Amino acid sequence: MKPTADLPFHYLRARCFYVFSFCMAIFSLTAVVTFQLTAFSVGQWFEPIWRTASSANSSGVQELNSQTIDGKVLQLCALRDDLAGKFNQLDMAKLEAFCKRELLLINVRNKLNDLDNISLQRLASSQKILDPLLRGITEGKDKEMMNRTNQLQQRIDAVGKMVKDSVTFIPLKDLRFESKSEAGHTWFMSSFYQSIEDGNGFLHFPSNASKHRILCVVGREHSDGTKNGYGLAWRDYLPPNSTLLPGLTFVAESNYDYGNLWHALMSLGPFVLWNSNNHSVMPKRIVLYNKGAVVHEMGSWISEVLHSVIGYKLPLDILDYGSGPICFEQSLVNRHSFGSLSSESRHKAFDVIRSKVRAFCNITIATKRNDISAFNFTLLTRAGGRSFKNESIVSSIFEKECRKVPGCHFRNIRANNLSFCDQ
Repeated sequence: MKPTADLPFHYLRARCFYVFSFCMAIFSLTAVVTFQLTAFSVGQWFEPIWRTASSANSSGVQELNSQTIDGKVLQLCALRDDLAGKFNQLDMAKLEAFCKRELLLINVRNKLNDLDNISLQRLASSQKILDPLLRGITEGKDKEMMNRTNQLQQRIDAVGKMVKDSVTFIPLKDLRFESKSEAGHTWFMSSFYQSIEDGNGFLHFPSNASKHRILCVVGREHSDGTKNGYGLAWRDYLPPNSTLLPGLTFVAESNYDYGNLWHALMSLGPFVLWNSNNHSVMPKRIVLYNKGAVVHEMGSWISEVLHSVIGYKLPLDILDYGSGPICFEQSLVNRHSFGSLSSESRHKAFDVIRSKVRAFCNITIATKRNDISAFNFTLLTRAGGRSFKNESIVSSIFEKECRKVPGCHFRNIRANNLSFCDQ
């Protein structure tokens, strides 16, 4: 064989490759054999643990109990001296390391369990002492809070009673202003100045001006308004023995009666205007006063006007609810006549009345007449103190003059013989 220095380079590379391959084969075979032996031997001394861990209880559910496993580990490690002749030194070294580690872990777990048991015992003992103490403190606080609550409630009730008893009623008709009973704030509820009225002369309750108090009245006198009174009260602190009327109430005052259609219209016409602008709140009743006295009747004509405008018959309330005060949940008070409104507002109110009444009575207005020269001339008369002394003579005079005009058709009708829609 030639010296190494004389061998070609590729020959040297091939020899090195063969040597390297042979070494790798020997190493692989050794690793496989070692792995199989190790797996076999380790499996032998771990078998009790795996068998214990994988065993099933009577219910069929796998049970992994740490105390059971620790017992098997201790049993295995106690037998390691007897196993010395059955395993090689490497396996025994592994078993020794395993036992040292597991015994240390078992010792730590036992210490922790002892500490947990002691802590639980101490907690239970402390709980037996603390429970009565805490219960006593809680009951004491509850009792103290209950006493405070009762004291505060007694004070609130006492203040509420004082507020209820503090409502003052003053006469509806103030004789100090008799000479100008219809001017300014009038003599009806004179303590309410005109400055708190809205643009159409109404007083609203409750409102900011009344400090959110509602209107209450007392007395049912129907001849002397000075014997009837009014006052303000908070909704939750009404005067003793009072009656609360729910909803909105119209309250009107007039120096004239409500039987005469014109006087009644002058007093109640403003409510027509208000209702046309406020459809969301509808009145439940109407209360009428004449010079501060309660009115028990309302003319049928004005009643029908209100019926046609509002859409239902508005009941007249005569406040017959016993002797106690009567309070209105909401009230709208008018103490002025139609004359206090602007000309534009009056025209608007009359337009509303005409439109509503025509629809109510199913009256249609013809836009074109076939005979322009034909027209009706009606003499509407009345009964009572303002009637004609000799109605027939007056009627004959008008009828005679009507005949002189072509197309004139005369008729004499008494208002008290006509229904509302006929009028």
